[in-house]
Amino acid sequence: MGAKEVEEFITHLAREQTVVVSTQNQALNAIVFLYKEVLGIKFNQLHVEQAKKPEKLPGVFTCRESSVRQRGCKNFDGSGLKILLG
Repeated sequence: MGAKEVEEFITHLAREQTVVVSTQNQALNAIVFLYKEVLGIKFNQLHVEQAKKPEKLPGVFTCRESSVRQRGCKNFDGSGLKILLG
């Protein structure tokens, strides 16, 4: 497997497998390490399509939403929340 095949594989991860950026980087670094350190083959430069960062941000409750959820829980005394918040 030469540089062209490595580029195609890493780009395939981004396009068809839709992996996250960190997974693609880990795969690329593992392949480069294998070739450089184990096989003694160096790549001049690899041109790969980078995976896209996820657009969806994690949801965060507002203070009001949080208190509504707390009131809806049975046997909620707030002790766990007090530990987390200090």
